[in-house]
Amino acid sequence: GAVTECLRGQAASTTVSGGGDACNVHFDRTVCGTFPCAGRCPVSAGKRSGCGMRYRLSGLEAARNRSVNGRPENVGKARQRNGVEAAASETGRVTGTGRLRFRGTVRAEASNNLKIAVVNIRRALAFWLLLKKLRLAA
Repeated sequence: GAVTECLRGQAASTTVSGGGDACNVHFDRTVCGTFPCAGRCPVSAGKRSGCGMRYRLSGLEAARNRSVNGRPENVGKARQRNGVEAAASETGRVTGTGRLRFRGTVRAEASNNLKIAVVNIRRALAFWLLLKKLRLAA
């Protein structure tokens, strides 16, 4: 999960920070000085003899996830997952499923099931009103 070469294929020296959450990548200044696409390269010239860049490993992982999730075969999965997450968030926010007023599994499940039914009815009503509004506008 680390950068080991530049855009031109030149090898780099990579060091990981003490905490293990960031990487420093260093290149020879002669390699970077003659690169024609310097505006596209994220490496900046250093004060001494080299060029380099610093990045966080979490940022590298996020970039990898964005590239994987942006593929056409994963867009449908991401859309479905986002819908489920939105419904779960709305259930917790609107009805307070995180706070149980009852003790016992049976009563707690009954309470949460009623709260989930409330959210589903609200969403269905919002969809129905949207359709009605669209029909009136057309």
